Amino acid sequence: MHATVEEELFYPAARDVLEKDEDLVDEATVEHASAKDLIAQIQSMEPSDELYDAKVTVLGEYIDHHVKEEEDEMFPRFAKPSLT
Repeated sequence: MHATVEEELFYPAARDVLEKDEDLVDEATVEHASAKDLIAQIQSMEPSDELYDAKVTVLGEYIDHHVKEEEDEMFPRFAKPSLT
């Protein structure tokens, strides 16, 4: 649900605002696709399957990276300027 909201609402608005830095939105879109692919792979596996643990670990790393990039690079560009 989180990814859908970002992809359908936030990213189109971000693309309009970040004109020069659209690559941030492109990267985020690719990261979502990669995470969705890994999630589908994990869901089709059993925990005892080869590479299951590795895929779960990599998914966690993807998500951590994605969140950090959004919080550190993308979201600050949308902060309202201080009124004081």
